[in-house]
Amino acid sequence: PGNSSVQNIQARRPYNRDYTRVLVAFPGATSSYHALQMSLERRMTQSLSLEANYTWSKAIDQYSTDVSPGFGAQPVPGNRRATQGLADFDVPHRMVLSYFWALPRLSRHAAWMRQMFGGWESSGILTLQSGRPFSVLSGVDNSLSGINSDFADLIGNPYLDNGRPRGDRINQYFNTAAFTPNKLGTFGTAPRSLLRGPGLANFDLALIKSFPVKERLSVQFRSEFFNVFNRPNFSRPYNVQRVPARFGRIESADDPRILQFALKVSF
Repeated sequence: PGNSSVQNIQARRPYNRDYTRVLVAFPGATSSYHALQMSLERRMTQSLSLEANYTWSKAIDQYSTDVSPGFGAQPVPGNRRATQGLADFDVPHRMVLSYFWALPRLSRHAAWMRQMFGGWESSGILTLQSGRPFSVLSGVDNSLSGINSDFADLIGNPYLDNGRPRGDRINQYFNTAAFTPNKLGTFGTAPRSLLRGPGLANFDLALIKSFPVKERLSVQFRSEFFNVFNRPNFSRPYNVQRVPARFGRIESADDPRILQFALKVSF
């Protein structure tokens, strides 16, 4: 730190005579993934079937982001192990429940009743999963590495009560007072993937009905509902300590409820 400064970054690069940044691709990084996967399928009746899938897993790597020219994905140059931790895509718990139900055709009822209420098909998928991990960055190049991916310094307990009202969690998802800019000449003491973002709960539903017109002509009506209950599935909060007005705040979410309808003619 005593001999390093912003002004002499180029002089401290290994190949400083001809290049500024060098994009290096190498096969030396390590990762691991362990999981317990369970699946259960049950046909309750000839017209109703259920399926359940559950995964309990852990993914560890040294960095997860693909490298693009001009962008360094390794925060600590020359030390891959310094950033070994939970992968950005680590999801410890994921459960998917689905069903398919073919309603009775009501063949013994009046024609108008068969057409209106008989022969509908319904299917649905419920997805529940944990949030993905994220790191807290300082937003300043105090390590003087020229990469500007330093972690913040951890000075307190970063966790807050998850039972708080939704508005409070959106405005401050974690304890922002527990972080401060990393000291000059360091890469920050907050470990990679320290915190975990909001989880996901989503239910999609489909209703399908076929109407026979002639022997070789039929019309199928499809209605599909994504995120039926319009539950907000929030993205991770803003994680750069340098911008206090945004730091720790959730600023986006996945799609709200979406409905789509279609007609399919078969002949």
